[in-house]
Amino acid sequence: MDEPDKPRRVMARGYQKTSTITVRLSPKHRYALDLLARMGRQTVSATIETLIRDRFGAEQTAPREGPPDSGDSDLFASAMRAGQKSVGEVLSITWDPREADRFLNVASCAPGLLTEEEELTWRLIREAPALWKGRELDREQVRSHWDAILKAARKGAPSLRHLDPRA
Repeated sequence: MDEPDKPRRVMARGYQKTSTITVRLSPKHRYALDLLARMGRQTVSATIETLIRDRFGAEQTAPREGPPDSGDSDLFASAMRAGQKSVGEVLSITWDPREADRFLNVASCAPGLLTEEEELTWRLIREAPALWKGRELDREQVRSHWDAILKAARKGAPSLRHLDPRA
């Protein structure tokens, strides 16, 4: 029962508490995962999260304030192409709790990791004047139009001309 004086936390639009995935494992690997969970006295989900944290270490939790700036993005993208960045480093520079910002971080820092659908999304964003302030991407505009951008990309729209820059 909820306490009446305790405010309920509301997730901001674009945030997700958790994500469900389906993974196919051999019976032996599933059993090993169950054993790990039991030994750690935690759930299978918590065990998987622990394994991921252990694998990437401090790189994934390194604090980053705001989006990567364009100079850093260019250097990072060059290092990615040369195979000089680890998954943990990519995770640390691209992670953001907001899906739109996560996408923009990957598109600007590690464009080679975009799927074909994401490449179309990025092209639509790059070619939409309503999403830019001069030569800088207006992340607020992208966030506010994120659902419409994704819908247009899924439909294979040639442009995002229908976006209202004041929205």
